This record gives sequence, C-alpha cells and structure tokens, in this order.
Amino acid sequence: MSASYDKPNIFVGGPSGAGKPTSVRNLNPDTTIVINTERKALPFRGAGRFTKHAQPANLEQFLLAFNRALESDAPTILIDSFTSLAEYVYLDVIRFEEHDTRGAWGRYRDTLHDILIKAKQPDKTVIFLGVESTIQDDNMRLIKSVDVQGSLRGRVEKEFEVVLWAQPQGDGVYKFLTNSDGRCTAKSPMGMFDTPLVDNDISAVLAAIDNYYTH
Repeated sequence: MSASYDKPNIFVGGPSGAGKPTSVRNLNPDTTIVINTERKALPFRGAGRFTKHAQPANLEQFLLAFNRALESDAPTILIDSFTSLAEYVYLDVIRFEEHDTRGAWGRYRDTLHDILIKAKQPDKTVIFLGVESTIQDDNMRLIKSVDVQGSLRGRVEKEFEVVLWAQPQGDGVYKFLTNSDGRCTAKSPMGMFDTPLVDNDISAVLAAIDNYYTH
C-alpha cells in the first residue's frame, strides 16, 4: 500500500460467528501483528503463518504489546478483540473499586479512548474486531453498535472512518456491510466501495481504501 496518505483505522463489528476473525485470512503475515486478547486460535487454515502474535492476559500486557506494535515497522495491526480489551480495562479500573465508582468509570472511558487515539498513526492501519450490542439512537431507534460499557456506548465508532458490519448471508457466505442500513453503525467514505455489501476479506478492503486515497 502507498504511504502517501494517513491510513484510516478499521472497526469490524457484528455478532459472534459472523466471520470477523476469518476476514483477516488474506493479510500478509509478514507485515501484520496480531494482538489476540481473545487468547484463542484464529479460525482459518494457515493461521499459524501469523507468527507476529501476542496473547496478552491483562491490560498491562496489552499496552506493552500494543506499544511495541506501534513502534515496529509492521504497517498492519490486528486487535482481536476490542470487546475483550474493554473487559481487561474493566477488570483493571472498575471491578475492585469500592469508594470512587464514578471516577473509576471515568478512568475506564479515558483508558479506552486513549488507546483508540494512540492507534491513529499515519503509517499504521489498526483493525479492531468487536462484538455488537443494541443501543437506542437519538431517534429512539434500536440499532447495533460496538459492545462497550459506560458513556462510550454508541460513541466508539466516531473514532473510525471505516466501520464494517459483518453480515452472514447463509450457505457459508459472509459479507461486510459498508454503510448503515438504519440498523447498525456501519460507515465508510462516500464512493470508497462499489457496493453496499463486500466480501469479508480485510485484504480486499485495504486494497479498496488504498485505491480510494491514491487514485
């Protein structure tokens, strides 16, 4: 990919079993760092090729692995998943707080927000995978959004230019929704993708992004 533009980060949301981790199968394992907070194998043949792989067990270990990845020369970082990362933050700053619950929730929000901001480096594409939850938007509609607690509910997507929503099509076919259908928070810049539904292939998504910003 060209380095002549600031690479946008990507969030891939959707229900469990919708093909989110499988979508990274065609990324270059030599240039991709996987930070696996889920601590389970990637679910596709050849996943062992991704040797630049960390499995942090808590927030401290995640931050160490994340900082190393950002300082590396790898252009692509995968975090699987934002959902379990948020659980690490919850365990670190809230679970055992007895006296300052409000302050703890503020630290939870700020810690996750700081991670999202730190991920915005012009020479990196950071891909977050995450499970969906249902929220009520400003128009009182129920929509699918990133699963997170506290005041970040419904707001995580604001930190991303590209939010893809995993959409199983049946018969083993999986797609990404590239813009909202009124029922989820998918979004992408106008004209970036040719169709509302694209194959669940992050490598192809990165190629489309590169083409969009360089042609």
